[in-house]
Amino acid sequence: MKEKKVVHHFPLPYLGHRIMKTSLAVFLCLAIHGILGFEGMAIESAIAAIVCMQPQIEDTKKYALDRIVGTVLGAGWGLLFLLFFSFFPSLPDHMMIVYFLMAVGVMITIYSTVVLKLTDTAALSSIVFLSVVFVYPAVEAPLLLAGERIVDTMIGILIAIAVNVIELPRKKRENCLFFVRLKDLVPDRYARVDSGVMTFLNRLYQDGAKICLVSKWAPAFVLSQMELLETGVPAIVMDGAALYDFREKKYLRIVDMEKEDAAFLCRTLKEMDLGYCVYAIRDTTTLIYRQGHLNQAEEQEYRIMRRSLLRNYVDGFYTKEDQVAFIRTIDTKERIDRLEPEIREALQGRYRIEKRKQPQYKGYAGLYFYAKEATVENMKEWMLKNDGSVDQGVDILPAEGHYDVKRDAVHLLHKVYTLYEPLSFMK
Repeated sequence: MKEKKVVHHFPLPYLGHRIMKTSLAVFLCLAIHGILGFEGMAIESAIAAIVCMQPQIEDTKKYALDRIVGTVLGAGWGLLFLLFFSFFPSLPDHMMIVYFLMAVGVMITIYSTVVLKLTDTAALSSIVFLSVVFVYPAVEAPLLLAGERIVDTMIGILIAIAVNVIELPRKKRENCLFFVRLKDLVPDRYARVDSGVMTFLNRLYQDGAKICLVSKWAPAFVLSQMELLETGVPAIVMDGAALYDFREKKYLRIVDMEKEDAAFLCRTLKEMDLGYCVYAIRDTTTLIYRQGHLNQAEEQEYRIMRRSLLRNYVDGFYTKEDQVAFIRTIDTKERIDRLEPEIREALQGRYRIEKRKQPQYKGYAGLYFYAKEATVENMKEWMLKNDGSVDQGVDILPAEGHYDVKRDAVHLLHKVYTLYEPLSFMK
């Protein structure tokens, strides 16, 4: 049997289909002008092709007619301004006035697109307007000039449509499982995923891409962040302690603590006068048991989180029917830093321990305790081993350097798209 492995992709941005199609459209625009010896401005065709190229074929078709109307509108205003200029023979001696009138013309052109509800074509209309009037005063036939600019722009629009309609040779990699960290799609665990990111992600799912979301938090957080999620692929939650199916609303796998280890940990935390929460799973339900003296941060989080129907808080102790996924304690950063070495020594390496900042609670930190085998990497390997439809895992990670979730999340999903449906000659 072929060994399955997780591959970490190269962090440089990938060359997207839209970039390649835009480049091809520009080349065709320039080539047509060169081959036919057309006396118009090839740059106008190239600009129109760039502006009209859309990510989706349907968008290009939808906007094409608007672009054509906008082109005629911009050329029309340009023609009117040239005719207006012709009534003032001495105007070329006062070019600053001409430039001011050109700027007014841009304003009128844009406002016309607003009146006609063609705001998407405002930029192209303005470009066409300027291309008509900017040759002033070296113009002899304003009507012919406006007509040439319309033809130039139409060439670019038609080429953009033709190139975008053409499907480049590509093949879906249905044997790949893509791992995407939720923290790379949303600023924090209390925020919702941006609607544009959500739309793109669901489009990938609908197209058949196998994308596994990876989160440090319980399913309730993921569901509150991504209410319209349409995935059929289970997600790794609780920092690798569980695998959750959002479609079926149930856990598929839990790497829980041994009862003896959980009990020992609870006693240790209690002896140190640390309040804690036990995250346990019973059947398809997540239960959060609150134990010990809970500080201000814990109580504040409880007041916020208990309102959600996705969370089940219990004051008391977990039962033998529960599977303990992890245990968490939150306290002041000063106290956590002071007690952490003592806690680690007392636990003697029986657990995987993660210390995390609590940005929503200034001055606090948290310790999270898992079974030693409960890791994200182990869960990934288990998924690859037990899913017969995939034989490779790909981690989708941000490029090195500054990463802004609000700005770069969509670009991160573009990496998934490029890897999922690569051009045949780039595989």
